[in-house]
Amino acid sequence: MERYNVELLPSAYSDLDEIFDFIMAENPQAADGILESISQSLQRLESYPHSGTPLFERSLTKFNFRMVIVDPYIAFYRFISDKVIIYRILHCARNYSHHGSAGEREAVTGPGRGITGVPGPGPLVKRKCK
Repeated sequence: MERYNVELLPSAYSDLDEIFDFIMAENPQAADGILESISQSLQRLESYPHSGTPLFERSLTKFNFRMVIVDPYIAFYRFISDKVIIYRILHCARNYSHHGSAGEREAVTGPGRGITGVPGPGPLVKRKCK
């Protein structure tokens, strides 16, 4: 079976740091567990890069974003040139359309757009968060 590289962008690493810090403050015993769960889900993408759910938001279809859910977190990624690129790992209650640095947003989607290419406010994924 072919294996693909999984690359986390700096914004995804930053998200993991924030997740760990937040959980550590609330429940230190759970902090390592949630990071391990996220890590395992992302490692599965090495073998199954298309296993994540495609995002069918009209403005996203041309960017081929997918998501992997590790409740209550969602990892947003794209499979490009035999590489899985993880853009963000966010809590499901967050508004996903305004995340990412200006440079990352523009590199991916063009000037003035969120990391996932959605201009303006509103949730990218409509799902109930625990």
